[in-house]
Amino acid sequence: MTKPILSSLHQIFSVRSYIERIGAEVRSIRTAVVKETNGKYWDDVATIKFGSEGLESINVAEGRSPKNYEPDEDETKAMVVECGQFTWPEVQHVRRWNKDDEPPELRQAPADKVFTFLDPEGRILMKQLRGNELKGEPKYRPYTLWSDGVIRNLEPDGLLPLWGLPQLKKYTTAFLHEGAKAARHIAELIGGTLKEHREFEDHPWHNELDHAAHLGWIGGAQSPHRTDWSVLKKAGIQHVYIVSDNDKQGVSAVKKIAKALHCPTFHVQFTSDWPASFDLGDEFPKTMFKEIGNRTHFIGHAFEECVYPATYATSLGTPKTPKAAPPVFLRDYFLDQWSYVDDVALYVWNQRPDFRKTEDDFNKMMAAFSDTSKLSQLFHKAYTGRKIKLTYQPGKPSGIVGGRASINIFTPTRIKATPGDPAPFLEFMEYLIPDADDRKEVYRWAATLIAKPGTRMHYSLLLMSEKQGTGKNTFAEHILGPLVGDLNFSVPSASHIVKSDFNGWIEAKRLVVISEIYEGGSWIAYQKMKHFLTDKTVEVNEKHQRAYKIENWAHFVACSNSRRALRIEDDDRRWLIPSIEEARWPVEKFGAFYEWLEAGGLGIIRHWAEEFERWSKRELGIELRYVKTGEIAPATTRKREMIVDSQSDAVKTLVSLVGGLIEDGATEWAPDERGRVVETPMPDGVVLTSKDIREWLRSELRMFNDTDYDLGKAIVKLGMTKIKDQIKIDGRMVYVYLSPHAVEKHRDLMPNGRDRPSAEFCGKVRELRRRPENLMPPRGM
Repeated sequence: MTKPILSSLHQIFSVRSYIERIGAEVRSIRTAVVKETNGKYWDDVATIKFGSEGLESINVAEGRSPKNYEPDEDETKAMVVECGQFTWPEVQHVRRWNKDDEPPELRQAPADKVFTFLDPEGRILMKQLRGNELKGEPKYRPYTLWSDGVIRNLEPDGLLPLWGLPQLKKYTTAFLHEGAKAARHIAELIGGTLKEHREFEDHPWHNELDHAAHLGWIGGAQSPHRTDWSVLKKAGIQHVYIVSDNDKQGVSAVKKIAKALHCPTFHVQFTSDWPASFDLGDEFPKTMFKEIGNRTHFIGHAFEECVYPATYATSLGTPKTPKAAPPVFLRDYFLDQWSYVDDVALYVWNQRPDFRKTEDDFNKMMAAFSDTSKLSQLFHKAYTGRKIKLTYQPGKPSGIVGGRASINIFTPTRIKATPGDPAPFLEFMEYLIPDADDRKEVYRWAATLIAKPGTRMHYSLLLMSEKQGTGKNTFAEHILGPLVGDLNFSVPSASHIVKSDFNGWIEAKRLVVISEIYEGGSWIAYQKMKHFLTDKTVEVNEKHQRAYKIENWAHFVACSNSRRALRIEDDDRRWLIPSIEEARWPVEKFGAFYEWLEAGGLGIIRHWAEEFERWSKRELGIELRYVKTGEIAPATTRKREMIVDSQSDAVKTLVSLVGGLIEDGATEWAPDERGRVVETPMPDGVVLTSKDIREWLRSELRMFNDTDYDLGKAIVKLGMTKIKDQIKIDGRMVYVYLSPHAVEKHRDLMPNGRDRPSAEFCGKVRELRRRPENLMPPRGM
């Protein structure tokens, strides 16, 4: 007698009674589950398998006891008898289903509501129908073809398939989406019609999502264990990105999936800027786009900003004894993803070196992705002892460089260059820097900083205006900062630079913005910053971190409202100082400009910088070039003014003295035989001594901080000639300075630079020596 073919577990009376008693629901021909719901998600707490010989197995979730779901003796006996009375069909995998054999709700459903799951060879594993939840329909209903030719509203036996498996033949990278909807949406954009492909090219994450398989896992975020993940390893997938829905349950599934995978894994996690439960099948929020003219600009998060490490680090071995804990092993591919830098005692994620963690933070961050709370100890046991160091090389790829000798921690800006009209930026610059020549030099400097990260300029920018709110910080912090990249720029205070021993603000930075440089220590600031401006390396000293040396790529923009922002030396080569507008731009202009920047203007400025040399020739009619390493700061009118303003009181007093000696020749003011102070020309010139100068300045100023070296340097720059060797005058060895007339008249006696001064020359020096107070007209004359 032929056994009837089983269509549902409900046909077997004893099975139906048993599963109703324990609160289970039928999922397939051979499977029933007990579920607990949690909002829109559920957990399978017990999975019961049946076969022709009755109950086969009960698998329960962690922390549950199978005894709560076991049948009693009578139920077990009845199921053995009744299950054997049916023929149990098997799922069939074919390339096509007969449309007429499909249930009406599946056959009549719109194509966009039906998801077809294929194996890598293109055979149908199952179909899924998306229902209308507002009409009370299940959100998703599975359909499978069985060996009796019937298509049933049942899942396949065993593990669930992934949607999109035929793509595995083309790619080695896969994106795992929660549900088939998002996976199909992206896959169709990549390989669809010309219209769809153009739509994909406009997707904000187009470059990152392309050239990869997009797969959908089903069964709920709470039950990733129900999915057959082994197919990814069999297909040779080398990297997996898990794109969870933007909710707590979706994120919680990541570690479970990562544990089942056997390759480097990453989590694409959406922020609160995206709506709850967002997936890549949905439109990006409109707030992430802005219009400039007829072009739409994406202003939301870059893909890289949403990617986090999710590789499962460990595997469990077999315990040596039944009561022993299983041994924990580090997975090889996890070891390749991280490096330990001994110099700074930090763990660095090779893919994004800005992920640098202390041992404690590393263990906490990876706790969800390992079977031990002390992953660092396991890491060091498996580590091969490579000596890794940090390096900072802008313009070169981030991550491992030089084999495995170092890790480049440079991370480029996330702002992408986009063609557009830079007119709002150029108008702002014309306002901020009214002098055309100064503005061209600032254009060169800014364009080089933005477009040439591999160029280290040897001079920086000082923006000084006495009025506040003129736009200096707008240019530095809101334009240049984002365009070099948030990770590559800092905004320390001047006092932090001058007074603090900690200098983490210069570590791995291309731009350092000082909002207000003048804080009463302009000369100290100038001297201290000299080294930061030119030194090739810098020793980083930061709290709770070992000091270490790294390449110095810092460029400075110092802003100030004081004309004495820095004491600039006469021969300074380190600062470009343009004239800055003193009148404030109208508030409405600033508002419109900021709106333009936020709407994509920064991308347009980056494009302008990358096209700078061609732009200058086309728009300005001159060939402006990027700044090259080694160039010195161009001279400007404002810089010459600041040099004068920077002079100390002692130097300014010397100017009044020496200026006359240089321009008009020496004149001595001394009393005649009647006691009257008269002016006597000194055609043979005059000699000043370092001791006389210091004593005179002390009588004139009472206090000054200039050293003999500073004073001597200033005197020489004013036109006097210093003799290299000291000469004995009034019993003391002193340096002497000759006026131009003295040099000219007595050139034949001057030492040639190699020989010491002759006795005749020393005698002439003593004869021409005059005290400074006798070379100045008496007060009141």
